[in-house]
Amino acid sequence: MEDNKQQPWPGLPGQPAPGGQEQPPEAPKKYCVHCESETATWAYCDQCGKLFWGRIAWDLGCGGVCAWLGVGMILKAGTEFYEIILAVLIGAGGLWVMSRIIRQLGKAYVFWRNR
Repeated sequence: MEDNKQQPWPGLPGQPAPGGQEQPPEAPKKYCVHCESETATWAYCDQCGKLFWGRIAWDLGCGGVCAWLGVGMILKAGTEFYEIILAVLIGAGGLWVMSRIIRQLGKAYVFWRNR
């Protein structure tokens, strides 16, 4: 009798490659919708200099909501230690997201100025 056992496709996540080693996941690539080139930044294209307003608004919005939620939790928190720690972590996460996008906007400004 033949063995009709199907082999998993090589290259699937979690499956070893034909050489026996699992391939690392490929980093997602970002493409500019204006010049259609691959870009390495989040908030602007490092080829043509156009801003990605959707990404900027998303990061500022999400970061602002988290920072606002953290401040609100600190103001309403009781004396429970875990409530204060949770509020600080949420607020710090929101501020980190907002600072990341503001840093990208600063890099975009330097890019435009030096063009």
